[in-house]
Amino acid sequence: MPGAEAVSISLTGEDGPATFSGDPEAVKALSLELPISAEVTGTLDIYGRAGDEFEDEDAVRAKAFAGWAAVAIANAHAYFHAVTLAAQLREAMSSRAVIEQAKGVIMAQRRCKPDEAFAFLTRASQDSNHKVRDVAAALVADLAPVRRGVN
Repeated sequence: MPGAEAVSISLTGEDGPATFSGDPEAVKALSLELPISAEVTGTLDIYGRAGDEFEDEDAVRAKAFAGWAAVAIANAHAYFHAVTLAAQLREAMSSRAVIEQAKGVIMAQRRCKPDEAFAFLTRASQDSNHKVRDVAAALVADLAPVRRGVN
């Protein structure tokens, strides 16, 4: 991790050593930055008990581990971002289909152009305080024939 510095902290006060991470025996910490992406960063925090301070070798090993940890976390972050995006795209494609169907219905009923039909859907969406896709789905569902006793 170019430019990453390990910060070692050991605090002692009037009442004895300060503690970290809620562990009464953790009295020292080694902290390293984990640059995940331009938008996401984190830290690797290593806690230690009273006694010897962290050695330079400890910081070198921690830096090496932090580099690999940052790669793994960045990959996981990218994966979950891609999964979320794929789900959103599936929803958008599904929404687009029903919106296009509703536009077709409106164009046939009102004898208007596609842009005018979409403007009509948008106004209905705003007036009813519902999403365009929900207004479109309701319009299309209202026109679907009711199936009774299909064998």
